[in-house]
Amino acid sequence: MMDFYAPWCYWSQKLEPEYAAAATMLKGKAVLEKIDATQETELARKFKIEGYPTLYLSVGGVHSAGYSYDRERTRDAISNWVNQKVSNIVQNVTIIDEAIRILAAESTMVLGFLDTLQGPHSEELAAVSKQPIDVKFYQTSNADVAKLFHIDPQIKRPALIMLKRECRNYRLFGYEGQFTRLAIANFASVYKLPPVITFTEEDGIDIVENPMKQLWLFTPKRSWKVVSIFKEAANAFRGKEGPSFL
Repeated sequence: MMDFYAPWCYWSQKLEPEYAAAATMLKGKAVLEKIDATQETELARKFKIEGYPTLYLSVGGVHSAGYSYDRERTRDAISNWVNQKVSNIVQNVTIIDEAIRILAAESTMVLGFLDTLQGPHSEELAAVSKQPIDVKFYQTSNADVAKLFHIDPQIKRPALIMLKRECRNYRLFGYEGQFTRLAIANFASVYKLPPVITFTEEDGIDIVENPMKQLWLFTPKRSWKVVSIFKEAANAFRGKEGPSFL
């Protein structure tokens, strides 16, 4: 975890003892660093630091989650948040009954269909499952389980799919031979949200913390034609190096 601070900042000074206490509580689970953003200006620009203090959690070196400004900044709150983010692990799904239970219980999930539940591909998926993406990760080598998750049992493995129960859709991961933690993390981060998002207080944190560039549309509620064009553009950029549409 990284604390971007400024020595002269009152709020940075106030956080310091709580952050130090959280570092003690998280010893062995996470390393908490302090970064003087007034000195490490290049690193501060990379993380788009605009205020002090700003906290980021990085897991596996390929994805970061920001600690929202509206969260409590005490040692307990910080340590609980970090513990929650790093406790996610990929779960094995080996039988039909277990798969049915998961499909009924989870709203958004990613399933890897692998030749074996151990080895390099499983390790890549496990590394992503520990990152702060807020998506449940599962893996199976059972063709019948894969079929329940809308994966063709005859597909070339490893295969990966994301399912969203609420909108009843799914998306197969087109990794083009690159079944890596970076590619998987990008896939999960991009597709866990719909192509066009209506900004609400409930979804605000997910929207702000999403690593994609964002394009915002400000329009009256009944501008159906404009919104329709906006959605077409969003689908065209889906999965590419383009913006999220809001």
